[in-house]
Parts: sequence; C-alpha cells; structure tokens
Amino acid sequence: MDGEGKNGDKDVEQTASKGIEEVGKAQEKSLKKLSRLASSVWDLFEKTKDGRQAKCRICKKVYKTSGNTSNLADHLRRFHPTHSQYKATQPTIKTLFTNDEYDSNSVRKASLDMALMGMIAKDIQPFSIVEDEGFRKFVKLLDPRYKLPSRTTLQDVKMKNMYIELSEKLQLMLDKVDQCAITTDCWTSKANTGHLTITVHFIDGNFQLNSAVLATQPLLCATNHSADNIASSLRAELIKWNLLPKVCAIVLSVTMLATW
Repeated sequence: MDGEGKNGDKDVEQTASKGIEEVGKAQEKSLKKLSRLASSVWDLFEKTKDGRQAKCRICKKVYKTSGNTSNLADHLRRFHPTHSQYKATQPTIKTLFTNDEYDSNSVRKASLDMALMGMIAKDIQPFSIVEDEGFRKFVKLLDPRYKLPSRTTLQDVKMKNMYIELSEKLQLMLDKVDQCAITTDCWTSKANTGHLTITVHFIDGNFQLNSAVLATQPLLCATNHSADNIASSLRAELIKWNLLPKVCAIVLSVTMLATW
C-alpha cells in the first residue's frame, strides 16, 4: 500500500508539473502575441515629447497613453481597418470555408460595416434597410459569415465614426488651402426652427475643384431668423473649420438675401 501511495503521489506531482509547464508556455505565447500587436500599433502611432500621449500617423488624432496600446489598437480597428500598414491576421484555409460569423473585431467585419455605412450615406438609404428581408437575404448570399449591424449601431456608432474620420480628412485638405468660397442656404421647418447649410468650394494642390458640406444644422438661436443670428451661425462654423480668414466669396440664397 505504501508503494502504491508513493507512486500515486508521484503521478500527481508529474501531472501538476506538466500542467504548470503548459500554462507557462501558453502565457509566454500570449505575451509574445501581445508584444507583436503592440509593435504593429506603434508603427502607426508616435509618442509626444512628454510620452503621455500618442498621435496617429494617419489622421493625426491624439490619445492619452501610459504605455498601454489597447485604446490605440481600438482606434486603428474602428477608423483605419483597411489601411495598408495595419497588420491584420491573415485568414487560414479553415476560416475561409467555415460558416462561423466574423469576429466583431475582425478587419473584414469592419470593412464591410464601413462599406455598408458608405452605401447608406451615398444613396441616402434609411438605416432600417438592414431589417428588410430581401436585403438581408441578398447580403447572406454574398457573404454568409457577415452579420449585419443593427440600425441602432449604424446610427449611433458607425455613422458617427464615419463622420469623425471624413471630417479629419477634410480638415487636412482645408488646412492646405489658401482661399475658398462658401455657398449657403437657409430654411425654416414646420416647427419654426431655422436651419443653415454651409458648403465650401476650393481648389486643391492638383488644381481640382472640390466641394464639401461643412454643416446642416439649426441656427445658434433656432427660432431667431434675423440677419445677425444667421451671420453669427455662419461665422461660428467657419471658425470651427479654421476657414474664416480664407473665405474670399460667399453666395447666399434668394431667401437669405431677403432676410439680409
């Protein structure tokens, strides 16, 4: 019995030792993976002089960081998923032929979500299109692994992210412009709320004419339709985009001329 007990204790010790060794290897593998991910993140970010912030090399957005790269990696996944420098995990043959849905953080899922949001914005489609049975069947046939985002996610998350990304790109273009022209339109809703749309027109470094809507929003004082309020609303938006000293011409609608 004593011999059997000793042998049993020995087997337990060997099993425990093997288990600890496997856990150690798994932890080491995980740490190496995290190190590689962190390294790829820093390929697209640069630290500020004080080391407390990091600036994206693509869109110049600045984030606080204490060495942790999780928020920086999240920025790359949400705003630059298709960027050529972003090191995404390559799909295996097994994943290409599986029916499992894409991971919510995968580059493929982010790219499809962005394309969907782009279609909705470009074609002025309702967010509820993702609930239409025919559209859902069509998408399922195109890519069975793609799960459509909900209309709430599109409206509250995807649209806001796209607006931020496109605004940053537009700002970079406008910063290089010396002069621009502005066209505006103003109207009143049934609730007597005044709205203003501002469009900027400029020639870029390639001598191409560009136009972009800067804002479509209520006036600063929504129910005040006076010339002063319209002018203040227009001025505030131009200051926001750093365009006030660059405007060389402003074209007003007939309705606005009557107000002025």
